[in-house]
Amino acid sequence: MEQRAPWDSLTSPPSYESAMLGQPYVIAPMNPYPYPFPTPDNTTLHHYVYGSSSSTNSGSSQLSTAPSAPPFSPPPSSVTVPPSSRRLPVPAPPSSLPVVPDEIHYWRHHGLDLLLSTNYIHITKRRGDRFSITDNTKSLLYTTTIDMETTCCCCSSPRGPGITFHVASRSKHQVLTIQQFTHNTCCSAREMEVNVSLPSNVTLGTVEGKGSNFTLSNQSGDVLCYLEQENDCCNCCPVPFKVIPASFPHDVGTVEQCGEGTMVTFPLVLDATTRSLLVGFALSQQYMREEDAKRSSSH
Repeated sequence: MEQRAPWDSLTSPPSYESAMLGQPYVIAPMNPYPYPFPTPDNTTLHHYVYGSSSSTNSGSSQLSTAPSAPPFSPPPSSVTVPPSSRRLPVPAPPSSLPVVPDEIHYWRHHGLDLLLSTNYIHITKRRGDRFSITDNTKSLLYTTTIDMETTCCCCSSPRGPGITFHVASRSKHQVLTIQQFTHNTCCSAREMEVNVSLPSNVTLGTVEGKGSNFTLSNQSGDVLCYLEQENDCCNCCPVPFKVIPASFPHDVGTVEQCGEGTMVTFPLVLDATTRSLLVGFALSQQYMREEDAKRSSSH
C-alpha cells in the first residue's frame, strides 16, 4: 500500500517547513573534518609537496592530506600603484642659523632672491659714492654706497686702507655688507681680502687672493669657487676672470670689464651665497680699476 504524504490528507495541513521548502524538514548530517589529525608526518614541507603530487600522478581518487596552498600574492615590485595614491616625500625642515639654508624664502626675506632670478648682472661706473647693479635688461636690482675705513672691523688694528660697500635693495633696505682690504706686496702683486656678510652679522664667506688667482670660500673655509685670469702678454685688452665652481668645473662663468663697468656671468649651478661673494669681488674690482685710472690720469 502506497504511503501518502501527510499534506495529502485534507485533515492534516502541511507544516511550516513543508510549505516553505516543499519537502519535509531534514537536518543535514555533519561532515567530519576531511583531513586527518595533524601529526609530525603529515605537516612537513616534504609531505606537502610530494604527498599531493604522488597521489595525483598515481591517478588515485584519494585526496592529499596536505593543506591547500595559500592564495597567490604578486611581489611588491609588480604592483602598480595609481598616481593618486602615491605619497609625496615630506621635505626636511630648513637648517637653523648659523648654517645658512639655501632656500628661496630665506633669500627673499633678506632681499637676495633677485640674484637667483638672473644669470647676468652689470655694475655701472660710480657716480659720487654710489654704484648701481642692474640685470641684462638694465633693470635696477641694487644700489651700493661706499664707506671708507682705515682699521680692521674685528680687532681695530691698522690694516691699511679698507673699503666697506653697503648694498641696498630697490626699497632701500640693506641686504649685504662687503668689506674689502688690500695691500701691495714686494712683487707688486696686490693682495685682496673681501668679507661678505648679511646685515644681521651672519658671515656668508670670504674672497681671498692676489694677482690673477682668487678663491671664494664659505664661513667654514670650504672652497666654493675659483677665479682665474689668463696671462695676456700684450695687455692690449682687459682679460676676464673665469668663474669655476669647485663642484662643477665645466659650468664656467666670467667677471669681465664691459665698457666703464663690470659684467658678471653666473654659472647656473651657483647658489645665492656664492653669487653674493661674486658681487663682492666684482665691486672690489670695479672700485680698484677706477682708483687706478684716477691715479694714472693725475700723473
